[in-house]
Amino acid sequence: VAAGVSSRRRGSIIHSFFEQWDFQSGPDAAIGSVLRAEALEDAEARALREDMARIAGRLQASPLGARFARSTELRREVPFALRIDGILARGTVDLLVDGNTIVDYKTGAPSEDELAEYETQLQLYGAAFHELTGVERLEAFLVLLDRDDDFVREVDVSLPSLHRALARARAALPALATQCAAG
Repeated sequence: VAAGVSSRRRGSIIHSFFEQWDFQSGPDAAIGSVLRAEALEDAEARALREDMARIAGRLQASPLGARFARSTELRREVPFALRIDGILARGTVDLLVDGNTIVDYKTGAPSEDELAEYETQLQLYGAAFHELTGVERLEAFLVLLDRDDDFVREVDVSLPSLHRALARARAALPALATQCAAG
């Protein structure tokens, strides 16, 4: 955690940075803009500036970052809804690249179980996107911002994987309904 900034707040600030950065220019202007909008102590701002510059540099140097830089369409914070057995699930895609690539940024150090949950989350995003657009050739990536190695993880969003994710979501609905009813 960057110099006294909570993990949640740090994640929100980094997501704000990715909402502003164009992936073509250096990250300094977007970092400065995000930090100016936050009420941070000097040490916190310094630590976050270094943190975001490190993350941006690693992403820029990656094949995925190069793809972002040359893309023709980057849509950030794209809302969606997906109906699963009468339940409306809503979410927001961090980045949609060229109309067929879903990107989700994650900060922190997720466990293997959490990574599996994130992959299912992206598959459900893919199911919603497929349902809304009919696009069948999707790609999806988890970008694990705090990992030094293996920080880009491709997620299977083939139609069979989307169907499996929807089946897992349907199976989980009764337990969720019970939890919600219990308060």
